[in-house]
Amino acid sequence: MAMAAGTCRYTPAAPLLRDLAERPIKATTLYLALGDAIVRLGVAQEGTRESISWCLSRHNPMLADGAFRAVAMLHLTPASEVIDMILDHVQPLAPSNGLRFWPTAAAAGWSATRVRAFLKECATSPQAGLVHTALASLDGKHQKHHLL
Repeated sequence: MAMAAGTCRYTPAAPLLRDLAERPIKATTLYLALGDAIVRLGVAQEGTRESISWCLSRHNPMLADGAFRAVAMLHLTPASEVIDMILDHVQPLAPSNGLRFWPTAAAAGWSATRVRAFLKECATSPQAGLVHTALASLDGKHQKHHLL
C-alpha cells in the first residue's frame, strides 16, 4: 500500500506514511517501502531535500535505504546540498555496507568531484553488485531497476 501511494503520487497519504514510519514495526522491510513513498510524495509536495532530511533524521537505516531508493529509481539529480547530505550519511560506512547501493545507483546522473570519489571507493567494494553499479554510474549510465 505504501509503495502504491508513493508511485501514484497520492499526496493525501503522506501524513499516514510518516506516522507509520515513526512506529515500531516488526516487519522492518516496511520501512523501506515507507522511505521510498515518503520521498516520492515529498518530491511532489515539499521537495526532495525536506523528505530525505526527514527520513534520515529518524535514524532508521531501512527508512533511509527506501529514501535513497526513490532518488535512484526516479533518476533525481538533487541540489548539491542534498547530494552532500546523502553522501555525508553513507560515505562513512564500510564499502561493503548495503546502504551504499541506492546512492551509488542514483549518482549516475550527478556530477561533482566528491561524487566521483565516492563512486571510485564503491568500485573497490567486496560486493559485486555494488562494484557493477559504481562502474556504471562512473560512466553516467543509469541501470534498470525494478520497482518490486
